[in-house]
Amino acid sequence: MLIRCKHCKELTAREEKFCSHCGKDHSAPVDETDFAGKTREEVLEIIAERERTTEILALGRKLEMPEEKVSELVNSGVSLDDARFQMLKQAQEAMPPAIIPKADAADKFRAIASASLLVSAGLEHDEKTIREVRSAGHEVAPISLQALIRSCLGREGRVHPTNIMQFTSHDLASHAFRMASQGSSDLPAILADTANKSLARGFNEAPVTFKLWCGEDDTTVRDFKETSLVKMSNFSDIDDIPEGMAFKDGRFSDKKETVSVDTKGKKFSLTRQAIINDDLNSFTKIPFAMMSSVARRINKDVYDKLTSNSLTGPQMTEDSYYMFDASNHGNLVQTSGVPSVNTIGAAEAKLMMMKLPKPDLTSVQQYTNLTGKYLITGVNNRLTVQQVLSTGFDPAQSMAGVFNPYTGLIPVTDAYLQSLLTAADKANAWYLAADRNQIESVVVYYLAGSRTPTLRNQPSGIGEALGISWDIFMDWGIGVPDYRGIVYNDGVSA
Repeated sequence: MLIRCKHCKELTAREEKFCSHCGKDHSAPVDETDFAGKTREEVLEIIAERERTTEILALGRKLEMPEEKVSELVNSGVSLDDARFQMLKQAQEAMPPAIIPKADAADKFRAIASASLLVSAGLEHDEKTIREVRSAGHEVAPISLQALIRSCLGREGRVHPTNIMQFTSHDLASHAFRMASQGSSDLPAILADTANKSLARGFNEAPVTFKLWCGEDDTTVRDFKETSLVKMSNFSDIDDIPEGMAFKDGRFSDKKETVSVDTKGKKFSLTRQAIINDDLNSFTKIPFAMMSSVARRINKDVYDKLTSNSLTGPQMTEDSYYMFDASNHGNLVQTSGVPSVNTIGAAEAKLMMMKLPKPDLTSVQQYTNLTGKYLITGVNNRLTVQQVLSTGFDPAQSMAGVFNPYTGLIPVTDAYLQSLLTAADKANAWYLAADRNQIESVVVYYLAGSRTPTLRNQPSGIGEALGISWDIFMDWGIGVPDYRGIVYNDGVSA
């Protein structure tokens, strides 16, 4: 490699200690005699060149650039700024392209193994997923608990594959407990993912009815303290503004209800016996059944709230009257009869005439003007409701062709609601509710945005049944933000 001698500025071999032109040590400081006979401008030029060369050589070493390229820049005489630009550009171009992260083999294995367990248990119904599982092969898509444990052991690489195949069911159970205590193992991750998916299916497929007509809110309640549910009035009446007159301030008023949430939970286990018996159903279907139970509990809480206080509903904070009140809320109909075009029409008239909160005492009274969307009954009236809503003509009229305007209503028939109505001696009672997107009467509130349970797992402790235990918990509460939007009919004929 060639460099410029600090003394004579001629090119010389770097590996040689002395310059081949002037014979001086080209790495030694320049003696002041080197400037003898030089003008001031020449001395400054010599010093600047030394600094340029030093900077280029230092940057070249820092960037680990080829010596040939550094020598070329030194010898070319380009400015220090140009040399820096060229060196940095070349270093950037030499960098490897950014690597886009992809799902690694462990993630893929865990996903397909979890899906395979659900397919084997009959809980996965997606045809595409089923095809992928069946085409993957049993090594990565185990169809039983013991097959899953063997696959996870094989991926650990701690036991020879031949020995793994010779393990008894008791051996596999012992290894399962060991892997469950290791957060890095595939087994607990796959079991947790399978349990979570089973929980979700249990909730979504539970035969409950509250989802059809209740509101669901996962943003309002942020903690376990009592939370205010604010309902705003209309805006003040719009005034006529005579010429030259100022505008008046408009206003709202607000009313409040309250709600709070609490925690419900349960525990289940993958027992040693289940592993030894290779009982996949005991693992996959227990969380499914548990989450179905959670959905039924929410369903129960909704109808308990709706029918509380001898079917008059909860007491409203707004005015201290119960939710269903004939005189003060206008949403309770007595001695009206089972659902029919006429009785539904009478209930809908009540629904439309419910009074909205006034922004101030001087404002004109406004009304909800809401129509019915959900017809909520127990099972006693199921056949009657189907007959009323399934034809475009009023089945109660002796003359054919009389229009039935209520075929678009959504029927909601619930067995638990029937038990509550029967217990209150109102077996034929029913409700007409408005669209929940227009006004919400009963709402399920979930804590901090979570509509799914939290799942935790750990190996069983000393003194507990041998196995891997999971507990699930979920936080919710039932609130009634407004009595407007629903009418109760006691179903008794006059």
